[in-house]
Amino acid sequence: MSGRYPYAHTWDENGIQRQAQIHMTVSGQETVWDARRPGDPEPWQSLDYDTVRFRDDEIDDDYEAEDD
Repeated sequence: MSGRYPYAHTWDENGIQRQAQIHMTVSGQETVWDARRPGDPEPWQSLDYDTVRFRDDEIDDDYEAEDD
C-alpha cells in the first residue's frame, strides 16, 4: 500500500457498511485497534496473524512504503 498510514478501509457486511482505520507498525505489519479490555497492554491486532498483537509504541503513523 503506497502513501501514508493510517488509512480508512471500508467494506460491506450483510448490507451494513463498516470502516476500520488501518495503521502500520515499525516492523511493517498492518494493524487495527482491537483492545480486548480496558488497559490492554497490546491493543493493536495484526491483520496478517491472529495471534500477533502490538503495543502503542510499536505503531508508526508516519510509515511510508518507501521506508523499507
